[in-house]
Amino acid sequence: MKKIFCRVQNEKKRENHYILLKIFRIFALNFDVINNLLHMKTKHLSSLLMLIMISLICACSSKPEELLPGKWQMTGVESSALTSNDAALQNYVQDLVKSTSAIYNADFSYEQTVNSITTKGKWTILADGKQLQVVDESGQKTIMGVVELTSDRLILNNFDGGVETKQIFTKVK
Repeated sequence: MKKIFCRVQNEKKRENHYILLKIFRIFALNFDVINNLLHMKTKHLSSLLMLIMISLICACSSKPEELLPGKWQMTGVESSALTSNDAALQNYVQDLVKSTSAIYNADFSYEQTVNSITTKGKWTILADGKQLQVVDESGQKTIMGVVELTSDRLILNNFDGGVETKQIFTKVK
């Protein structure tokens, strides 16, 4: 019974070492580092694997300044002011959504088009990625909350006259 238990433990250790070896090969660490890590005690191995996974997750996340550049097409609007069943208002909002797009450039310039009217200026990310500030060519500053920013989706919100409006954009590929 003891031999079987020891064999199972050795197989688990081997399996852990094999997984660790595959991870490090991916990142092309040198052989000495890998060899030293494989000879660590098993209790330290799980801590090391957790540290590596956290590092990978952090390394894969992008900064808002890197995600925002590109062309964005508005795909929807959500607002408490749009609860009316007025068909004319709903049609106007749908036309507004279809005609609204924004281009955010990597040099922090932007161009926004709404109903064939284009506004240009500069953009900045504020508050650790939670706000987008745009300043148009006339110097008018607008700050919007960033609800969501991914590689293909942008949701902005602002408050005007006590009414919250969310603008939903999809990145044009």
